[in-house]
Amino acid sequence: MKLHYLGTAAAEAIPAIWCNCEVCQKARKMRGKDIRTRSQVLFNDDLMVDFPQDAYMHMLQNQLEFYRLKYVIFTHSHQDHFYPEEFAMRSKDYAAGITEPVHVYGNNVCAERLRKTPEVDVDGRVVIHELHNFEPVQIGDYLVTPLTANHDPRENCLIYSIENGGKRVLYSNDTGEYPAQTWDYIEQNHLKFDLLSMDCTIGMKDSKNYHMGYPNILKMKERFEKDGLIDEKTVVIATHYSHNFYLPYTELERIMEKDHIIPSYDGMQVEI
Repeated sequence: MKLHYLGTAAAEAIPAIWCNCEVCQKARKMRGKDIRTRSQVLFNDDLMVDFPQDAYMHMLQNQLEFYRLKYVIFTHSHQDHFYPEEFAMRSKDYAAGITEPVHVYGNNVCAERLRKTPEVDVDGRVVIHELHNFEPVQIGDYLVTPLTANHDPRENCLIYSIENGGKRVLYSNDTGEYPAQTWDYIEQNHLKFDLLSMDCTIGMKDSKNYHMGYPNILKMKERFEKDGLIDEKTVVIATHYSHNFYLPYTELERIMEKDHIIPSYDGMQVEI
């Protein structure tokens, strides 16, 4: 299974769109891996997780052909993860040469907003599926299990266990430390992971709720190890960075290397 990190930032991106803080000034000068767009990841060539307003740029930068996408999964409806207007561009008035629909999956908020977005060809070129917590669903060759995130209490935000080709990934940005019901499900079903993709929005600071920082990643990693849910072969990736707490990529790499954790960057590809 291959993961392609198209974007790895929080909502403001890095450099943040309206910001002139020291971090953003440095990012504009350094560029390279310190330029970060809103978070989006492609599994293999056909399953996308999240669809932010930067998706079109991701397509161009990575020489992708989004009309080939079969499945898109949303974690929640915040604008840096869910840009429903772009799916209107898939209707027959805007896109030609399409023979199959794209199937999209998400919580009730995402499903309802997509249905109400003008010009989205619902049940035609865009087929909407509502997901339910802890109910695995077969999506093509993938077994996807929505798990409860510790994020915005106004919405049923999700993280995902994704299985394909004998490998299992936990994709879990936009969450604080996992709630009890998510840990219970993972532990009771003994879900062993080949890759953990974890939220690092708050940088080197501690943050148990809404988002995580690096101390929380280490704490969660330790629990996975103690429970036998990861081993020395498991790839652990820190992603979803905010300019408010950001360190340059080279410094992130130096800090995380000793803990066998990889800091993500835009365009990074990982195969397990």
